[in-house]
Formats: sequence, C-alpha cells, structure tokens
Amino acid sequence: MGILAGFFSGQFYPLHMNETLEYWSRWFPFRYIGYSPALIYLGVEGFGELLRQLIMTSLLGIACFWGFSLSLKKFEASGG
Repeated sequence: MGILAGFFSGQFYPLHMNETLEYWSRWFPFRYIGYSPALIYLGVEGFGELLRQLIMTSLLGIACFWGFSLSLKKFEASGG
C-alpha cells in the first residue's frame, strides 16, 4: 500500500509527465498528500484543485462514517 500511495501521490514519479497516470491519480486520494498542495503553492493549480480536494475528502469522510456505523450495528447485534 505504501508503494501505491507513493506512486500515485507523485513522490516517485512526476504525475504531469504522463497524462494517463495523471488522469487515474485524480480518482485516488493519494494525489492530495503532496502533489496537489505543491501545485497549488506553485500557482500551477487554483480553485478547481481545492474544490476537487474538498469533494474527495467529503466522499471519503462519508464512506468512513457509513462503514463505521454499519460495523457498529453488526457488533452490537452480535452481543459485543
């Protein structure tokens, strides 16, 4: 998982050099570890990248909350 995160976050390979890799990296949250904040700081990306980060964070937060509440219900139903 660490190698995948490092690759899709742009730590091992610059994502903008390969259009296909950059496209697919936008579907994973790893890009927002270091690559996107660096682009925003350098002025390459702007409001759209911040909006994309907000949407991805919201979706992952909702998924985590839903998964936690579902697993808590199953845990409580089994007598735990």
